[in-house]
Amino acid sequence: MTIPSLRARLAGLLFLALGVSACDRGSSAGAEATGVPEEERYGGTMVMGFISDIADMNPLTSTDLYANQMQQFVLFMPLLQYDENFEPQPYFARSWEVNADTTLLTFHLRNDIFWHDGVKTSAHDVKFSYDRAREPEAPYAEAWLICGRRAGKSFVLALIAVFLACFRSYAEYLAPGERATIAVIATDRKQARTIYRYV
Repeated sequence: MTIPSLRARLAGLLFLALGVSACDRGSSAGAEATGVPEEERYGGTMVMGFISDIADMNPLTSTDLYANQMQQFVLFMPLLQYDENFEPQPYFARSWEVNADTTLLTFHLRNDIFWHDGVKTSAHDVKFSYDRAREPEAPYAEAWLICGRRAGKSFVLALIAVFLACFRSYAEYLAPGERATIAVIATDRKQARTIYRYV
């Protein structure tokens, strides 16, 4: 594995939100546990206003802008963050190492991160987040494909449409005798013909 592919894996880990939810840099209970003087403590109360309710706070399933901002700036602390040159920097993980054959990535976690109730975060919390990202209990709300020209978008969309039409049951959403339709929207007739040929 090359360094760029290692960076891509690290970026993927960050993107999958391997952060720990609802932890901060030391709530008042956590600060007391570490013996930090009150004037040097982080924390307190934060009040945020939004123009609508936040529907879903799970970063693996939510698509809401406000939820995304809350996740990114308030609730979640990823293992790594990236500097202005897109180089990985320690965040919840104070350091990491990769074994010689690049099959094992070991993170060494900080010990000064606490949950809101003063309980110290641990590797078990990170593992829980990782397991949720790998095998979510609920399906994703939507999928986005970010592809350049000639990247196979039509083929991938045709595969997804066939999968959704053939291997998913929609019985609970349909009235008796009603048929489901999977819509694949193309930008023009030429692309629509291409997608239809793949299906």
